[in-house]
Amino acid sequence: MNRQAISRERQIIEAAIAVFARYGFRRTTMADIASESGISRQALYARFTSKHAIMTAAIAWFTEEKLARLETEWCRLDRLADKLDAYFRLIVVPYFEQLRAMPDFGDLLTGVSEESRAAKERAVNDKKARIASLFTPYGRQLGTSGSSPDALAELVVTSAEGFVFTARDRAHLDTLLSNLRQAALTLCASG
Repeated sequence: MNRQAISRERQIIEAAIAVFARYGFRRTTMADIASESGISRQALYARFTSKHAIMTAAIAWFTEEKLARLETEWCRLDRLADKLDAYFRLIVVPYFEQLRAMPDFGDLLTGVSEESRAAKERAVNDKKARIASLFTPYGRQLGTSGSSPDALAELVVTSAEGFVFTARDRAHLDTLLSNLRQAALTLCASG
């Protein structure tokens, strides 16, 4: 896909997200997305067959963009604690804030069709793999406590994602993430 096509696709996805946030996924029409994108419905349908296809592309795009920023940040950091903080700051906290600002944004991030749920699952697996890479140097220490880099990554990612939905407010989220961070660091230091 050429640069112009990628730019147009991104424009459509960003417009769709804005419309989903305004009206909710179920009330949004392809005509709403086309209008927000500044393109015709025919041009929109030439790129995406349905709003479900747009949702799936949006989940993939969000994940790629956020994980690329995270990788860049990690390159600047040395300590595991700082890298975990970056994950929480760049991935988890924005997710929480978006959900609080746009109640229907959860549809975008959890998926509303089989395809978008599969995209969400791929996104979670990508996060787990990235976090597991942080814990790999601590594999021996984790093994002494009956854990592994993959198991700890699953705990961190799934717990943090759950906190996004269950935290009462930002202060509560910060407390939960702080406790999760400390538990992960403790496990990595054991042995």
